[in-house]
Amino acid sequence: MAEPIVGPKEQPRHPLTANNFTLEIVDSGMQFPNFQKVDGLTRTVETTEVTDGGVGLKYKFHGGIVNYEDVTLVRIADGSENDKKMREMVDTFIKTGKKFDATLTKWHHNVEVLKYYLIGLCFKSEQYPGFDNTSASNIEMSYQCTVDFWSVDQVKTLGDNDF
Repeated sequence: MAEPIVGPKEQPRHPLTANNFTLEIVDSGMQFPNFQKVDGLTRTVETTEVTDGGVGLKYKFHGGIVNYEDVTLVRIADGSENDKKMREMVDTFIKTGKKFDATLTKWHHNVEVLKYYLIGLCFKSEQYPGFDNTSASNIEMSYQCTVDFWSVDQVKTLGDNDF
């Protein structure tokens, strides 16, 4: 599968963090979108049950349908141009239904380990944080999304010396 990357790669280089990821959205124009969390990469298979009355057993078979569950993207609004581009992307989907593709790259000690390809990303909701004058927390934006399909490629196998 072709690697859908926009602009230069952002490689995490924090010396004390072993596990990082980058999420890049194709055709978004965002260079370093500052995503903090991705949740919900889940796929399920429907099954059909057939009961054998003679022996009282239930046999389960693949139902032919694979479901890709909702994905939640979380990013910190940092006042950069990426905030504007993210709003434009969500607005574009709301107005036109244009889907996006994305690449999630998992890093371990500055080495690419896994790549997830999210195909047909749709925005279901955009959640703004609550505002509190007594809090000094960041502006954390949350986006509930659906995907048509996702796949994963193992880029590198980690050995004993990689931990």
